[in-house]
Amino acid sequence: MRDGFGVKPASEAATSYLFGHSWSVDPQEVLNRASAPVTREILHARATKLDGVPIYPAHALDGYRIVLHTRAGVLTYAVRRVYAVRKALLGGIASWEDATVRNRIVLTTCAELKGADYDYNVVIEAYLESSVRR
Repeated sequence: MRDGFGVKPASEAATSYLFGHSWSVDPQEVLNRASAPVTREILHARATKLDGVPIYPAHALDGYRIVLHTRAGVLTYAVRRVYAVRKALLGGIASWEDATVRNRIVLTTCAELKGADYDYNVVIEAYLESSVRR
């Protein structure tokens, strides 16, 4: 990862980036449960554009929360935007790469569904909703 690309969770100053595996060959991969419903939806979605790049919006995770446990306490983030983008185009989305967005985590994984991997990244953007100290 390059310098200056995100901050650790619990920092209010900028965006934290989380990357994890989704892979059809291994149903136990940590993010398969998030990837599969999004992939199911985007395979039939109409493309829109984000920062000039074609994306496929998804709503399968609307209302979800991401809870991170840190040494300092528990952080709860609300999912606000989910989309898929061709892997080769992800770096062209300026808002995805904007590490200055405060109180945001961006979780990025691969698209997979029912034994097939797809040439998309699934991007889940969530914003800090609550912070509880230990």
